[in-house]
Amino acid sequence: MLKFKKLFDENEYFEDCYKAAEKIFEEDTPKDMEFLDIRYDEDYISNLEAKAEEMREDSDYFILIGVGGSNGAARSLIEGLRLSKIKTVYGGNFLSPIQMQEILDLISENDICIDIIAKNFKTIEPGSHFRMIREAMAKKYDKEELAKRITVTGSPGELLNRIGEDENYFVLDFEEIVGGRFSAFSNVGLFPMIMAGADIKSYFKGRDDMLSKIENDPEDLLTYVAYRTSNFKDGKDIEILSSFDPRFKYFNKWWVQLFGESEGTNGTGIYPDSMLFSEDLHSMGQYIQAGKQIFMETFLRIKDYPEVDFCESNIDDDFDYLLGKNFGEINRAMEEATMTAHTNGGIPAVLFEIESLDEYHFGQLYTFFLIAVLVSARVIGVSPFEQYGVEAYKEDMFKRLRGNDE
Repeated sequence: MLKFKKLFDENEYFEDCYKAAEKIFEEDTPKDMEFLDIRYDEDYISNLEAKAEEMREDSDYFILIGVGGSNGAARSLIEGLRLSKIKTVYGGNFLSPIQMQEILDLISENDICIDIIAKNFKTIEPGSHFRMIREAMAKKYDKEELAKRITVTGSPGELLNRIGEDENYFVLDFEEIVGGRFSAFSNVGLFPMIMAGADIKSYFKGRDDMLSKIENDPEDLLTYVAYRTSNFKDGKDIEILSSFDPRFKYFNKWWVQLFGESEGTNGTGIYPDSMLFSEDLHSMGQYIQAGKQIFMETFLRIKDYPEVDFCESNIDDDFDYLLGKNFGEINRAMEEATMTAHTNGGIPAVLFEIESLDEYHFGQLYTFFLIAVLVSARVIGVSPFEQYGVEAYKEDMFKRLRGNDE
């Protein structure tokens, strides 16, 4: 089970923020979190598993086309767990011609299957990639074979799903009650995870256990929300998610989007950033420790590491002091030293610890932070579901590409 620990002293705003979070959790959050309670029966999951097996059978690569919330949770789990039932490649997340050429070369040299995910199919990154990839595949496969290799996940009745139905692709609904960054437990995250070989039962058990824990005892959740919002009131404008294992790379990115898009509106919001230690200690450690103190820090670590013993050597390189230790112990020493140094330096912090990195704990992490952002945003005074700010660049980009008369 996910464990939570306070590493901060409560400031003058903490009690009021805790009470506000408690009130919001009881009154507003139950209706906000419908998206977390989507239930799929065994027959439905079996159907997805059968389709995934069919697509993997004659494919070398699976291309997951999506941007932001449309692939964030799936990518985090797939890359974090190093799932390899099929090699997963990501498209639709950039407009780089270099990336596009690399994908086209991959298609020309390998057998491919894809899942295109887009709630709003007007988004240019996944939409343009889907056309390029689909047409490149059409040069290799006849219409019937092409249809077997394409899954579309879009809004019911909208253009993407209509295309899928017309072309006889495998069609999944991007459920209406689900926003992109809140899609970890919907078709959006589910099918790519199944494609990669995830243990979905364990994943959903992690969600359900965390939902039960928070329902029965929300203290950790409310304390985390109060920690964030009280320190924000106290001038800590940036929250850093600091992880101690490179497998958290894409979880960190998921977390940054979740809080950034949910709270960054109406001229307010905690700025979310992330670090991967120990690498980032050698780039940003100096500023975090000794720069302007505008930070709070949320640490995320794994309790159980594999035992990789430090080896002997006949070359005198002055590292014999590590003999008898394994890399889990070495990494743990770095973790403890970092947390001690940063908190002693005046940075308020909390620690989340999971037993191991697996589907069960991914389910718990997603669930905890998805609920936390719903409460935290409303304590700050904004709706967690607004994101009109991201449309500004899109409007100007469309004018440039379509012509000023559009």
